[in-house]
Order: sequence, then C-alpha cells, then structure tokens
Amino acid sequence: MTPVATVWILTPRGHNHAMLNEEDLILMYCITNRMEVNWAYVVGEQMEKSRRLTDYRFPYVVLVSKLIDHFKIPLEGELVEPVKQSYEVSATNLHKIGLTKINNGQWVCQADAENAGGEAIEVVGEMEENDTTMHENVSPSSGYTRFEQTVIDKLDYLTTEQRNYHKFCTARFQHMDLQIEAV
Repeated sequence: MTPVATVWILTPRGHNHAMLNEEDLILMYCITNRMEVNWAYVVGEQMEKSRRLTDYRFPYVVLVSKLIDHFKIPLEGELVEPVKQSYEVSATNLHKIGLTKINNGQWVCQADAENAGGEAIEVVGEMEENDTTMHENVSPSSGYTRFEQTVIDKLDYLTTEQRNYHKFCTARFQHMDLQIEAV
C-alpha cells in the first residue's frame, strides 16, 4: 500500500502511476524506516510541479480548501476552474467485467441473470471476441458464483504481484542503503 499512497496521495502526478521514480523510492524508504520527512518541502515541491508542468494536476485540493476555510481567506474575485474529470464507470466496462443490466435497472453477474431467468438489457458497445470470463465451469461444490470466483482469482493474482513488487522494492532499498553508506 505504501507505493499506492505515495504515488496517488502524497506525491501525486499526472501520468505513469505504475512506475516509481527515485523521489518516490526515497520517500517510501523514509516512511518505512520511520525517518523524519520535511513535509513542507515535499508539499511545496509538488505544488510547484503542478504549476510548471502541464500534465500535473493541482495536488492537495482538500488540504488547501481546509486551510482556506480555517484561516477564513477571502476568495472574492478569484478565478474558478470547474472540474472536468469524471469517474463514472461506463456500461461497456461493467459488461466486460461480467455484469449485465436486467429489467429493473440493477447490475448483476451474467450467470446470475441467466439462472434467475431475468431478461438482460442490451448494452451499448460490443465486447471484443477475446474478452471471455474466467472460470466458465465453476464447480457447484465451491459455493461461489462465477463472478465471485473471478474476483477471488484476480485478488490472488494481485496479491502475488504485490509480493513480487515488494521483493523488488526491498532489493532496491538495500541497494540505496549501500550507496548511501558508501557516500
């Protein structure tokens, strides 16, 4: 969770959230080893980057809003920029993960909709031919629906990937430790 918190919350950026840079690794190292961090400097640098670089969004919006409210800073005449980003999940994406919209407007697992005899509503957009749901034939003894088993399998995969990533970061930190000690 430390990489996710670092890249998305503490030092957010506009692109490539999957790859950690050296600053992120140093910050994670300091956090995991309980070293002091000059947060005023980190926040200031992130805010400067959002001003200089076009792909960085203004970070810490909630923090800045709370500070403005707390110190009662007047905002009359200030430029207001509406938020353009939306996090709505499209019907096509829900269909791709194995959900189907039934008559009453509720989204259910495709297998559950077929078993219940509910009539599925046609989803706008087509699924690709190679987008198939995992575990087509789940044994009834497992006690899970096909959708639940798919989610469990994906979580197992993510757990394995996180362990591998943790090993990689640990090795990287050890290498950085050696470099710091050499200096």
